[in-house]
Amino acid sequence: SDHFVADGAAFRACVRGAAQVVADLPGKIGLLGIRPEEPSSEYGYVLPASPLHASASLPVFRVAAFAEKPARPLARAIVREGALWNSFVMVFHASRMLELLARVRPEEHDAMRAVACDAAALERLYESAEPWNFSTGFLSRVAPELLVLQADGLGWSDWGTRRSIERTLAAMNVAPPWLVERARAPRTARRAVA
Repeated sequence: SDHFVADGAAFRACVRGAAQVVADLPGKIGLLGIRPEEPSSEYGYVLPASPLHASASLPVFRVAAFAEKPARPLARAIVREGALWNSFVMVFHASRMLELLARVRPEEHDAMRAVACDAAALERLYESAEPWNFSTGFLSRVAPELLVLQADGLGWSDWGTRRSIERTLAAMNVAPPWLVERARAPRTARRAVA
């Protein structure tokens, strides 16, 4: 995964809280949502609905909708309304996830199930499968089955872009190695690289 978490103990506590919620509500999929530091078009968002009273130590909400990498103006608007970044950290019972996949993506589910005991056939199937977006092609279609748990104070960042890595390292007062190396390179070499 390309995630960074500054506070591992807090992250594990959130995952344990999500596991407890899913243990109490086994038909649900628990998803950790991160309070946005800024409205960004680089991330997917979960829009919480009504709060759910569950036996977790962190706020738990039903899910109203998803917004996958929205344009900046929409990101600003949904962040003002309480949208959380979709961390893609999920807790669920495998049987429930497979049941929902069978309902929403029956062709893919049936094809995988038919070759599940044949590693070579499963690999060929995976290589030939058409790509699809998990948020828009699945999660958004099972929103009533999802719960989002607001996970604050983790120091979470999705390291899917160079900018997000540099932002995290800057917050830690660490210079990214690629910028240090570039600064040390002779000026003529830097011109050639640029």
